[in-house]
Amino acid sequence: MGHLLISLLLMSTADASRKSDTIRLLNLEKRYEEAQAKCVKWGALEPTAEPELRGFCAQAHWVNAETDDSVEAWQSFQQQWKGTDWQEKAFQREGKVSLTNLGTDATEMEYLEVADRFAQFDLANEAMVLAGSAAVKSAKTVEDASRIKDEYPNHPELGTLIERYPGAFYTLSLNDDGTIAVDGNYDVRVKLSQPFWGYRSGQGEVVPWSEAVRKHLHEAGVPAVHIMNAIQQAQQENRPLPLCPINPNDENASVGLSMTVGLTAVFEPQDWSDICSTKDTAIMVYSNRSLLHVSMAPNQDISLGLKRGRRNFTSFVRKSGEPILFEGHIYVPVNKSFAIYPVSGGTPWLTDKPPGAMRVQMDNTLRGSGLPKDWVLQGADNGIEVRASEVGIDSWILPRGELRFFSPLIRQLLGIKDIDFDTSTMPSVEWVIDANGVSSAPSDLLPIDFRKLSEEQIKALRYHIGGAGLDPYNLKVVDGYALDLDGDNKDEKVLRAQYKEYEVVVVLDVDDTLGNRTWIFGTEHAIHGKMAPPSPMAFVVGEQRVFAWSGVEDGKPYLETIYTEQGSFGMPELK
Repeated sequence: MGHLLISLLLMSTADASRKSDTIRLLNLEKRYEEAQAKCVKWGALEPTAEPELRGFCAQAHWVNAETDDSVEAWQSFQQQWKGTDWQEKAFQREGKVSLTNLGTDATEMEYLEVADRFAQFDLANEAMVLAGSAAVKSAKTVEDASRIKDEYPNHPELGTLIERYPGAFYTLSLNDDGTIAVDGNYDVRVKLSQPFWGYRSGQGEVVPWSEAVRKHLHEAGVPAVHIMNAIQQAQQENRPLPLCPINPNDENASVGLSMTVGLTAVFEPQDWSDICSTKDTAIMVYSNRSLLHVSMAPNQDISLGLKRGRRNFTSFVRKSGEPILFEGHIYVPVNKSFAIYPVSGGTPWLTDKPPGAMRVQMDNTLRGSGLPKDWVLQGADNGIEVRASEVGIDSWILPRGELRFFSPLIRQLLGIKDIDFDTSTMPSVEWVIDANGVSSAPSDLLPIDFRKLSEEQIKALRYHIGGAGLDPYNLKVVDGYALDLDGDNKDEKVLRAQYKEYEVVVVLDVDDTLGNRTWIFGTEHAIHGKMAPPSPMAFVVGEQRVFAWSGVEDGKPYLETIYTEQGSFGMPELK
């Protein structure tokens, strides 16, 4: 019995081997239909059929699925020939067909589904590339681009995404030495700029900060040479131009670190400088297109018109040109000389020294930077009132005319931003005045030495006087004195005189930087009746110095004083 079973088993094995060889040979000869028929006849379609035979029969049926080449055909093939080596091959072919059917316009998720399902095959890499392409195509924000960068770090189309959303790939920061550091290194063909300080408008446009400032200053009427000087100086010092808003009406504008990637900019916003409050705006008043008045701050006024009260040079010398701003002073041409108004508010003087090349013409071409946001103008009894509650300006009174504004940035670049305003007033001295004038001065005042000038010494001053634009032949000097009136260890000259029909006091100073300077004040007591006034007095009063004389004229006692200001001299108003 045992021998019979062994014999039957051997016969069965031989038969199966013979059937497998038959199907294998038919497959080699591509006689697939005959092979398929025999496979059916021999029951090879059943899962329990002999594995080798099922393998060759699966190969014979492969041509049917390949001819159809659809997802359904390959899935059906896998179901039928489960357990054979051809099942996995069919699964791979299903993946290829699935990917082909998606084409190039499917969604990222559809490609990812293919990549996940067929992860063990190379086509998964192809699906991932297509998924990345779909993600790149549909990206709409920097956040999208940042995700794609992380999930598809080596994708071949990353360059186009970098150009569209470079902020997801490059970050900028400021080094301690003021240089800009770039974090990000990608092998892309788009053009990368060097990092720079940029300005982004509320509409999102990014331009170099220097270009934005250049345009702002040009529109304000600042001369091109002054603009270029400011830009070049900033470049040499490796720093940006002052970071002050240039359009106060664009609340969404910002300044920051930038670089361009192709046609798109990376932008890292930075804080505006803390020196940019609109409270530091200066105001110019024009009348008939000529500069009439300058105010650097409330109650800090410079009037370029005729002076009311005591006469000064505006009564004696006529303006012959438009004002010029140069190194913190306003130069007004008077004949061949200049009247100099310090922007600090000190008393103006006359000089023959012209302004240098880096001047700013304050004529009608100087348009200014526009009314700051939230500032309010309204009429006032004595002119125009400016209010700006947000920056603490309650009332800024200006004369009537056309108002033009200097932004804090313009003031910074023109060197008139941080001004030490002159707040000097007439020193308080407790003079004792009787019917004969001053009978005594406080005994605790430190006297200043002075000497009377000779006639020849006075004549030698005519070139200084003529250089100031005054006619020395119309100046009849009564007397003159030399003394260190401003405490610089150099003598000034004080002349009491008559200029044409006016009684005047003239102060002459020689300054190493500002040149020859001349002050002229109208007075009623440069001549005492028909003779020289009484001898003067000179004292140190606190940090100021006073030159004074007194007497009685027309039955009334008088006291005349000249005192030092911040870089200038003053004389009290006539009463």
